[in-house]
Amino acid sequence: EMLQTMLLAAGSLYLPSALPLRALAFDKTPEGYVRVQSKLEGYKFVVPDFWLLSKTAGNDAAYENPADFQQNLFVAISGKTKFETVTDIGSPEEVAKDEERKIVEEFMSTRIGVKRESNIVSATKREGKNGMYYDIVVRVKSFASRNQLAVSQEEIDKAMELEFDRSYVTTIGVANNRIYNLRLQTGTDAYTRSKGTFQTIQDSFEVATVKCPSLTSCKANGAKIVKELPVEQPQ
Repeated sequence: EMLQTMLLAAGSLYLPSALPLRALAFDKTPEGYVRVQSKLEGYKFVVPDFWLLSKTAGNDAAYENPADFQQNLFVAISGKTKFETVTDIGSPEEVAKDEERKIVEEFMSTRIGVKRESNIVSATKREGKNGMYYDIVVRVKSFASRNQLAVSQEEIDKAMELEFDRSYVTTIGVANNRIYNLRLQTGTDAYTRSKGTFQTIQDSFEVATVKCPSLTSCKANGAKIVKELPVEQPQ
């Protein structure tokens, strides 16, 4: 409380990375949503106000829908790269193939009688406030056999049943020579009725240049960003 009072007295409010902020009067945050912003990392988006902050290793921000355990999102940020815009990575279709591969690899299993099917539902580009973004939807189905100890592959395949059917909705942008990845997950059966919510989140996702990369320069211009960007060689 003391820190917040000091910052408010200075005329600005500093937010630690990925903490939600209730919209101020001049913000156009949709009703029923809160804004999530990290000035330290250079991104912001909105999320339904009843979604809960969650912890996942390696991600900058993560939220989940308490009313549907299959619905969640996270923001992942790469290290320093040579890319200046999302088009430098490749076409929407090329980037979508890479996203599909990465998602399927996350579900690699050593279990006998497990099969995964995936397909790219859509891969599009759009012009956002601070540049170009790619919107990608990948669908993954997982099947498992009820008869994993069967002698023949044919018997295993006959006993296959659906484990899950999920859709992964990803928005990708580039700023500060880093790749920003906002990924939403939902059960495919719920995707249609949740599409409006997901679209609102995607459209709100913005990445921007971090204008104050060092503590010294922050003090000079009065900004409240206090984290230095990592010094890495372009890949």
